[in-house]
Order: sequence, then C-alpha cells, then structure tokens
Amino acid sequence: MEKLKKEFILNTFVISMVLALISGWIGAKIVVNHSVLSNRDDWVMSFFVLFLILYAFNLAMSIVNYVIAKMVGNFILRLLIFNILGLIIAVIAWVFKGGSVFLATLIYSTFIVFSIMALVINQSKGKPQK
Repeated sequence: MEKLKKEFILNTFVISMVLALISGWIGAKIVVNHSVLSNRDDWVMSFFVLFLILYAFNLAMSIVNYVIAKMVGNFILRLLIFNILGLIIAVIAWVFKGGSVFLATLIYSTFIVFSIMALVINQSKGKPQK
C-alpha cells in the first residue's frame, strides 16, 4: 500500500506537471505556427491555457489511476483497465476533433507515462505487487 501512495503523490505533483509543461509547450508552438492572426513570438497565452487544461486532465487521470488501483487488487489487471480507459478517451477525442492524431497522442501519453511509473515503482525495493 505504501507504493501506491508513493506512486499517487509522484504522479500528482511531479509527473502531471512535467507532462503538462512539455505538452503545453509543444501544443502552443503548433497553435501559433498554424495561426494566421497571431504573432509568431506570442505563444505564452496559448501555452498557459494549454498547460492549465492539461494539468487538470493529468490530475484527474492520476486520481482515476489511484482509484482503479485501490479497487483492483491485481497489478496487471489494474494497468490493463487504466490503459483501456486511456485508449477509449483518446479515440473519443480523435473522433470528435476530426482525426487529430496529435490530440489523441497527447492524451494517451499521460496513460503511458503513468503506467511506466507504476511499473518502475512496483519493481523498486521491496516485494512487487501481484
């Protein structure tokens, strides 16, 4: 149980922030480069808005990951459920946004990174989860 709390805190405060920073920076550059009306150097507002949206999304997915882990005892089943949920959300975003591969990739990257962190923490010192 201690590993689960450690993973939740790491995902909530560090991983979510880093993912939002990187994705917001890339997304802001794309928005500004494809906009006719905006100044090429003025990407701060786009970055800030994207960062806030992505950070809120990452926090929500961190909470969902924690709740799934508490409800499901099996580690592999937990990761499977979490990643299937991620694929469903990414496909829904892809369909509603008109085939935006960038958006679907951006959304699913959160699930991949959270799963990798779960695997790393699970394999760290101590007895691995089942």
